[in-house]
Amino acid sequence: MPPREPALVNPALLRWGREGVRLSLAEAATRLKVKEIDLRAWETGEGKPSVPQLRKLASLYRRPIAVFYLGEPPGEEDLLFAFRRLPEHEEREVSYDLALELRFANGRREVALELAREADQLPEPFGGRAKTSEGVPAVARRLRELLGVTLEEQEGWQQPYAALGAWRQALERQGILTFQASLSREEMRGFSIVHERFPLVTVNTKDSPRARCFSLLHELTHLALGSGALCGSEEERGEDTPDPTERFCNAVAAVMLVPEEALDRSPGIPRAGARAASLEADQIKRLCDRFQASEEVVLRRLAETGRISGRFLQQEIRRLRSSPPPKQQSGPVPVFRKVISSLGATYVRTVLSAHAADRITLSQVATYLGTRLKHLPKIEQAAWASGGRKASV
Repeated sequence: MPPREPALVNPALLRWGREGVRLSLAEAATRLKVKEIDLRAWETGEGKPSVPQLRKLASLYRRPIAVFYLGEPPGEEDLLFAFRRLPEHEEREVSYDLALELRFANGRREVALELAREADQLPEPFGGRAKTSEGVPAVARRLRELLGVTLEEQEGWQQPYAALGAWRQALERQGILTFQASLSREEMRGFSIVHERFPLVTVNTKDSPRARCFSLLHELTHLALGSGALCGSEEERGEDTPDPTERFCNAVAAVMLVPEEALDRSPGIPRAGARAASLEADQIKRLCDRFQASEEVVLRRLAETGRISGRFLQQEIRRLRSSPPPKQQSGPVPVFRKVISSLGATYVRTVLSAHAADRITLSQVATYLGTRLKHLPKIEQAAWASGGRKASV
């Protein structure tokens, strides 16, 4: 059998591709089913992959094959450096899956920006600006006013998923792209990337819908502070996180979800400063259902406003942390719903509108939405169901 033709690629680009998805030599070799010594040789120029092996590399690194023949890496922002540094200034470890999700999210944003620019329909720059020195109540009040969500509207959301959809729509009305990804909860609860136009927020579908509502508002606060963030485990979301910016964003999100004036009007709930020794479980549940907020957020707000004792709060937090997470609804989800849920209505509509104006092909639509052409009619119908000029796919 004749030897396979070597791919005359730039060795430096092979290493760049691997490091871009945060894979070690050993991890990449295992996934590629090649020897680590061979992969190292390809990256140093002492050897060359075959063309079929290059295809596998390109697939693993999620890059077009042509990029590995360039003279130097294309100019790209290292997204990890777009995030606010933690106090210790240590670069956090990022998995292969998260590295890809970061790139995909920013790539979609670039697609949306270019299509909007071509249509002369660029969104206004994001108008939310805040400083931690203003204090939590002032920032929470201003951001909620910016989103235009009234307490009456919030109390009308009968289901957690209705609340999640409504908060996403509120962010998207301000020109923010909202995405969802399925990743380890220990690694990512949400992340935000700051841009003047089409800043973006991604939340984790492994979280409950109520937890995702909190994440949306937490990441919104990061955008308002002008510093993107990669927000990880449950411990980082707690009151005792060492990062003051995380504590601030936690507090703002909680106040936005559970305003104090609404607690003042809650029947049976102690007045501010009363510090009740305990509350009945059904009282807390009614508040969770009213605000579509998690039990922990409600408990912390009750404690912050002096309505329950610190001892009761810690007792309940220990109970929540030791309890298994509630099972989320499972079952088959139609493809068109998955696309809208993952990509958000703003991004999907921007793509559909570009095709309706003959600026992109149907094939490009399918590529940008990551789906097959046969699903596009239902995606179009769902994307425009909430109003707006309907595009024709």
